[in-house]
Amino acid sequence: MTKALGVDPDIYNVGLAVVEQTMNGQRLRRAGVSKLTRTAGVNGRSAVIKQISQLAEQISQFCGRDSISKIAVEGQQIYIGKSNARPDDILKIALVAGGCIAACRLVFPRAEIYCPRPVLWKGSVPKGIHQARVCKRFNIKFKATAIDKPVKDIEAPQLMRVFNKISKAQWSHVIDAAGLGGWALSKGIL
Repeated sequence: MTKALGVDPDIYNVGLAVVEQTMNGQRLRRAGVSKLTRTAGVNGRSAVIKQISQLAEQISQFCGRDSISKIAVEGQQIYIGKSNARPDDILKIALVAGGCIAACRLVFPRAEIYCPRPVLWKGSVPKGIHQARVCKRFNIKFKATAIDKPVKDIEAPQLMRVFNKISKAQWSHVIDAAGLGGWALSKGIL
């Protein structure tokens, strides 16, 4: 079975999901969060190198013995006049995304790696609607919210393995990671 790793970067919590292609469609195999820590007095390049090492170790632990052939790390984009996100925060997340790509390359040197911007892998659908679609695709129970807000009250499927404890706030990253993994699996399928 072909497996993909979806990675949703954030400054301190990176959503991870392994999705596999089965004869019956896609299945969410495992989901979790890589928690990045800050070290007092470590800044700039040294901090990035430390986080890449930390990410590589956690991604390796998360994936276990799974053979990953495709990886999708969400790229970042600054939306002029359309977002409440501060450009400086987006640039920090873009650095983490670059670290995620480097870590994934260290762990899975032969995997195809994609870095799609949000509009490429999920279109222009509001966050709440897209996350509800991903939850339904992978049989994740949830409670709908406003269309522009993440879904809430998530309940993981029984057969899915969970890596680290996933808080309510972190589920948003995990769901996006699952969507990215599903998107990566669809690349190259006619």
